[in-house]
Amino acid sequence: MVVGSRYARGGAIENWSLWRRLLSKYGNLYARCVTGVPIRDMTAGFVLYRRGILDKIMRRGIQGNGYAFQIEMKYAAYTLGAKIQEVPIVFRERMHGISKLERHIITGGIILPIRLRLSGKNKSPPRFIRHPMLVYGAILTTLSLIGFFLWFAQFSNVNAYQYHSDYNR
Repeated sequence: MVVGSRYARGGAIENWSLWRRLLSKYGNLYARCVTGVPIRDMTAGFVLYRRGILDKIMRRGIQGNGYAFQIEMKYAAYTLGAKIQEVPIVFRERMHGISKLERHIITGGIILPIRLRLSGKNKSPPRFIRHPMLVYGAILTTLSLIGFFLWFAQFSNVNAYQYHSDYNR
């Protein structure tokens, strides 16, 4: 599996607000720590799968949608033994249109990693983390920050769930 990653060395994100950058960065850290999958960009959509792994994943079934779908696909590939490589990409915010990032998508991205971890398909502790207490600290910090972002969005004048970009006008 090859993942086009915003968070691999050399990868980047352009034209995102600070709120969106923090939500993405900490959401990916959270998904990585909870699931134990050693991929920096768990919500990336630019992914290449070998046909054999993809066939096995489809037989197993995928339930998530949005970011949860991306996380579940990578988790399934990892637990099926896929070799993983991340290559850097530069992700640019859309030029036209409205983002589909909504509260239920964020909520799904919080709940699904826990469900996957408890499913028992990956019982080993995350191999890329040497100190388990750092995992628990990262998870609690990330959940706190995501909760704060969701709470803050309720009271701000800006609708944090609808992003409209028209940089070429």
